[in-house]
Amino acid sequence: MVKLMKILNKNSLAAAFLLSAAGLSGATSAAEQIISATSSLSEIGLGDETVVTVIYDATEGSLTTGLGLRLHFDSSKLTAGDLGSLLQPNFFAQQVQSDTSNFDNDSSTDRFVTVSWASFTGSNWPADTVLPATLFSLPFTGASSFAETSLNFTASSVAAGYTLNATNLTIAGLAPPVITPPDNITVGASSAQGAAASVAAIADFLAAAVAVDNVDGSVSVGNDAPDQFPIGETTVTFSAVDALGNTSESSAVVTVADISAPVILAPDALNTYAISASGTPATEAPIAAFLSGVLASDNIDAAVGVTTDAPEVFPLGSTTVTFTATDSAGNGSIASAVVTVFDLTAPTLQAPANITVAAVDANGTVATDSTIAAFLLGASATDNVDSSVSIGTDALAVFPVGATTVTFSATDTAGNESSVTAIVTVQDQNAPVVTAPANITVAAVDASGTPATDEAIAVFLAAASSSDNSNDTLTVTNDAPAVLPLGSTTITFSSTDSAQNTGTATAAITVTDQTSPVINVPETFAVLGTDEGVSAAEESLVSLLTGASASDNVDTAILAINNDAPQIFPFGSTSVTFTAEDAAGNTGTAVTVVTVSLDIVPPELVVPDLVAINVNMPGDVIAADNSDVVSFFAGVSASDNKDGDLTSLVTDDRPSEFPVGETVITFTVADAAGNKDTAVSSIVVVVLDTDSDGLPDFYETANGLNPEDASDASGDLDGDGISNLDEYANGSNPTKDELAPELVIPSDVSVVATGRLTSVELGTSTAVDNKDGELAPIPSKVGPFVSGSHEVVWSVADAAGNVAESIQLVTVLPLVNLPPSVITTEGSTVEINVVMSGVAAQYPVIIPLSVSGTAIASDFSLSSESLEIIEGISGTVVVTILADAESETLETVVVSLGEPDNAALGSVTDMTIRIVEENVAPQLGLSVEQSGNVGRIVSADAGVITITADVSDLNSADTTSLEWDTEAWVQSVDVAPDLTLNGNTISFDPSALAAGTFSLSATVTDNGSPVLTTTKTIAIKLLAASVVLSDTADSDGDGVLDADEGMDDSDGDGIPDYQDNIVESYLAPVDSASGQVMQAAVGTKITLGDSVFEAGTNSVGISEEQLVEIVGSADSDFDYPGGLFDFKVSGAAAGESYRLVLPLSSVIPENAVFRKFIDENIGWQEFVINATNSIATALALGGACPEPGSTLFVDGLNAGDTCVELYIEDGGPNDTDGVADGTVTDPSGLAVLYFGAPSSESTITLSVSELKANGSETATITVTAKDSDGRLLEGMTVSASATGVDATIGSFSEVGDGVYTGTLMAGKKGGSVTVNATISNGTDSVTLSSASLELKKTGGGGCTVVANQSPDISLVLLMCLGILLMLRRRWLNGSAK
Repeated sequence: MVKLMKILNKNSLAAAFLLSAAGLSGATSAAEQIISATSSLSEIGLGDETVVTVIYDATEGSLTTGLGLRLHFDSSKLTAGDLGSLLQPNFFAQQVQSDTSNFDNDSSTDRFVTVSWASFTGSNWPADTVLPATLFSLPFTGASSFAETSLNFTASSVAAGYTLNATNLTIAGLAPPVITPPDNITVGASSAQGAAASVAAIADFLAAAVAVDNVDGSVSVGNDAPDQFPIGETTVTFSAVDALGNTSESSAVVTVADISAPVILAPDALNTYAISASGTPATEAPIAAFLSGVLASDNIDAAVGVTTDAPEVFPLGSTTVTFTATDSAGNGSIASAVVTVFDLTAPTLQAPANITVAAVDANGTVATDSTIAAFLLGASATDNVDSSVSIGTDALAVFPVGATTVTFSATDTAGNESSVTAIVTVQDQNAPVVTAPANITVAAVDASGTPATDEAIAVFLAAASSSDNSNDTLTVTNDAPAVLPLGSTTITFSSTDSAQNTGTATAAITVTDQTSPVINVPETFAVLGTDEGVSAAEESLVSLLTGASASDNVDTAILAINNDAPQIFPFGSTSVTFTAEDAAGNTGTAVTVVTVSLDIVPPELVVPDLVAINVNMPGDVIAADNSDVVSFFAGVSASDNKDGDLTSLVTDDRPSEFPVGETVITFTVADAAGNKDTAVSSIVVVVLDTDSDGLPDFYETANGLNPEDASDASGDLDGDGISNLDEYANGSNPTKDELAPELVIPSDVSVVATGRLTSVELGTSTAVDNKDGELAPIPSKVGPFVSGSHEVVWSVADAAGNVAESIQLVTVLPLVNLPPSVITTEGSTVEINVVMSGVAAQYPVIIPLSVSGTAIASDFSLSSESLEIIEGISGTVVVTILADAESETLETVVVSLGEPDNAALGSVTDMTIRIVEENVAPQLGLSVEQSGNVGRIVSADAGVITITADVSDLNSADTTSLEWDTEAWVQSVDVAPDLTLNGNTISFDPSALAAGTFSLSATVTDNGSPVLTTTKTIAIKLLAASVVLSDTADSDGDGVLDADEGMDDSDGDGIPDYQDNIVESYLAPVDSASGQVMQAAVGTKITLGDSVFEAGTNSVGISEEQLVEIVGSADSDFDYPGGLFDFKVSGAAAGESYRLVLPLSSVIPENAVFRKFIDENIGWQEFVINATNSIATALALGGACPEPGSTLFVDGLNAGDTCVELYIEDGGPNDTDGVADGTVTDPSGLAVLYFGAPSSESTITLSVSELKANGSETATITVTAKDSDGRLLEGMTVSASATGVDATIGSFSEVGDGVYTGTLMAGKKGGSVTVNATISNGTDSVTLSSASLELKKTGGGGCTVVANQSPDISLVLLMCLGILLMLRRRWLNGSAK
């Protein structure tokens, strides 16, 4: 029931009159009263209710006298409800009037609602309202015949000077989306189960369905497709639902059919042996296995039959066998393989029996010797194919002494060779000829004779010699005893040759006594006598003459000793000669000088006792005239039994002054007869110590001690734990702590390297000081460490500056690695460079080597079974691949490292050498030279540039041709230089060229079968002017001046020598600052990629901006916070995978990906992971990444790690050039999805459009955060506030996928609420406003309009009231007159 509401104030009649008058006046003006409307639902159906909200505005937001407004609708489609949200209800209103007058000129509407407002105080409507504002809301409910309909607005009255500008509203009826299904398709079955829905054709079919809704536009389409489509027809129903739940369906058919032929896999080509001249029967095991080795499978049928056209007997030569497979659907396929029957059976050879013959001379015996000749003709041979075969030998022309193995060989017409051996032994049967030395005679040493070590005897024994017809190196032995006795001894000399033939000779040694006796008498003898002499009978002389003795080296005793002593020894000296003779007649003599003297008693010397003299300071000395010194020397006296007092004759060795300490004085006196006496005494100069505590007075005084207090010697002035007395004795300062802390360091450490650099846990060092307590020691280095031996100096200092140091030894055992596998051919040599991760702490490094593989021992030889490295970091072993006449399939030689001494095994311990007989592509290398400098950086002013192609081919029989590709380069420059081709070189003058980077390519082609080519491209950077290098600077810090290193690029990595301090080819700098390096396997080579070479970074690192500038393609959806890498790595065989380690500047974040730039056509893509391509990561320990292949790497990109290991296949999906040419190219980098700042693309929605203003009802606020490209933003901060009437908003929670939700709680005041939400990433923010939310008061009165009353009655009443008011005013005016 529609109610009539009427509210009037005292001015309402006048206002209504004015409004109605204005409405009837028809005046025109540019000012407008503006009406618009919104519907809470975009489309409705039967029983659905939508709320129409009418919005009012006026030109420039002006206030007017009021408005009369009609809202027209079709009552057959809509049923109107009660008015709500009325703006300033100062009006008369009638509602739901039949539209008989067709005010809106729309015959489809039959009802209208009129609402009028009036200001009775002038142009003051709507007072206290900010425009635009809601006039009212009116709910409509869809009627039984609802379809799309319009709500039209007309004016029943407008304010004076205004026109109505109203926008009508269309409400759509419910309509389901329209689905356009795909065309029916037929696909091939993948298996007996049919085809999976993920098959591209089906996936495209399912994705092709589209649906469009009249309101929502494009909507998503679902389907009931099975995961697996069975063979036959399957109808797929597609369905779509719009936002209001309207659904529609459509269908299409997928037919799955068996259209695939069986897959037939023929066996590998077979090379087999001939049984006889006819060939080999098909029943022979190898051929039977070949025929049964065919494999056939079908995606539908479980079993497929296979037929062949194989003959019963395969003849010598090649036979192609065709295999045919047919499935139940009649799909057939064929495959073929070749069986080649060779005569592979070597002749059967019988060797003769071994023989032994006598040597003719030292060279042995000639082969024409009858016995040997018969032996060489004694072999026989038969063959299964050839009727006869010839036999050859490797017999020597002369058979040397010893055993000689003779190889007999027989070769059939197919080249099959067999061999057997027999032995010819040539024996030496002649004894050596021994030449003995001449007989000798030697002197006896003693009664036993003379030892054989006597020089003469030794020379005699060594003089024997021997000779032999066998040219053996002979030795001569003898039977000489250790001691040759007196008399003649016969010595037998012997010599034995290698054949054990012995020759002898003899010689004699005679030992005789040739030594005189030795007489024992004194050299001098003194006797007291007179001027007349002394008789020989004097007792002392008798004792001298009779006391003489003699000894002999042979005789046990000498019986007679004679002398020539006189009867009287005269005054003075007399020589007496003593003579003795041994049994052999050898005579010995001795002489004693007898002196007859008048005085033989020495003087008596008396010296003073030791004297001590005090001084004040240690540096003081006592002068010789010091009274104590004078008194000391005055105490000396001397007397003689004959000469009396000799004191005045006493001499001494006194110094001129006496220092602190003891000075020893030697005194000497002699009498007139020359008899002497000596004696010593000392003068001790002592620093004054009054209290005798061991501390001199000066020391105690200088350091504040008491010279008269003996107890302070045991004190400790500086409290360092050392007594004052000990400080004095040690020479240290008693007032200052001079005792270093006690330092305890960790034990020496030995670890195995993890890569080029290794993190080492040094352990904990402790230190304690007697004054400062516990201190923290500091090591001189903490790593990471290169391989080798390091001294870590731990040091600690106390507060007084006393330092303690100790050395900890750190040993890092280097890792030993092999280079990558290689391909080679027969008749070649392969040098294997075994490389260590750094120097060894101890040499030699000995590495055992072993060999395995499919090649047999006769196919190759290894230069050594172990490798010894005595210095440096590498060593080389050579594998020689021997050529033979056999046709063979691929053979392998696998060289493996054993556990080394003084090193440890790295990650690459096996190297495979693949020996092929088919054609191998030629090898090509390009180098650039200018003015003697070899390198890819050249300059326009430095003369002619020459590019040289280095061509080689493993197939020695191949010839090659070289072709240069210069067209693209020549066309890219303004002025192309003249190119000079000369064999394998191309040269040109660059002086007219602009600076920049350009590339040249060359292709080498061989004439093998098949013909193979190799293409290489070299990038060259041209500078406008030559770089002037300093003769004082060292840019790379390698100790060599820039000018000395020059612009050469010795290692070919793209970095000039003066800027390159890395010598290992498998390492490359990541940047110019951090010192981090990229690592590849040893034996490989890293060079700068084309982008970093052009950018001039001198490293494999490049920023995202630099790369984009060069390649012209940005990875717009991703960021590369740590930059990118651009490199080339080579050195392995074509198609091999490389392991590379890249250090990162920061940890791997969550959700990171590794991406690569392929080319301008493909652009950027994620790193492809498969069996030959992978990613692993590890955490750098101490800043050092593990070596490639280390077990420390874990598969995948693991958040928090700082090292990435790439495993990249040459020619695979991650190799930029896509060619299996032995070189992998980049660039790539660690990426995170790019997110822009929050933008206005973000949205805010409310779960309801109205709430009861009861202080408890809530609505959910949903904010979806997006950047300007529509990417959903996570991790944002969202806050919100409400504008309008009373409402509160709580905090927001992140739901995920960029969605954040919060809760709004209604207050208790009615009205409209708008939510303003702010999205922030911490730097940038955006603010969004929601649609209005109505808060409705519950209960209360209001005005109503009676249903079915004409809204124009209100205008009539207003007009009547206005007329009455006017008449009243006129009447009053008339009365007044």
